[in-house]
Amino acid sequence: MTTQEKNIWKKIVSVLLIFQVIVALSIGIFAVMDFPSMLQQFGMKHQPDMGILQMIMVYNLFLSLSIYLWSFIWIRKGNLAGFQAAITGGVLMFFVSFAVFIKFDRIDMLFFDSIRAVALVVFGLLAFKEHKKHHPNLS
Repeated sequence: MTTQEKNIWKKIVSVLLIFQVIVALSIGIFAVMDFPSMLQQFGMKHQPDMGILQMIMVYNLFLSLSIYLWSFIWIRKGNLAGFQAAITGGVLMFFVSFAVFIKFDRIDMLFFDSIRAVALVVFGLLAFKEHKKHHPNLS
C-alpha cells in the first residue's frame, strides 16, 4: 500500500473538519450579526430578553469550531486525539441534528447535518484504524 493510499482517509477527514470549521464560523457570525433572522429560520420570533439564548448559541458554535479546528491540527500532527475528537464531534452533531429535526421539523437540517456527521464518524473511524495500523505503539 502506498503512502498516498494510507493517507486518503486522513485527507478526507481533514477536508470534512475544515468544512465543519467554515460552517460553524459562518453560522456563528450570522448569529452574532443578525440573530432575529436566524431565529426566523426556526420559526421563532425574536424577543428582547433572548440575549442569553444568543450568547449560548454563539458560544456553542465557536466551541464546536474550536474542537474541529484542534482536531484538524492534531490529525495533521499525527495525534490520535484528533481522530477521536472528530469522531466524537460527528456523533454529537448527529444527535443534535436529530433533535433539531424533532423539535423544529427541519428535515433539511437533518439531512445536511446528519450526512456530514455520519461522514465524519465513518471516515474518522477509517482514518483512526489506518493510523493505528501504521503506528501500533501509539495509544
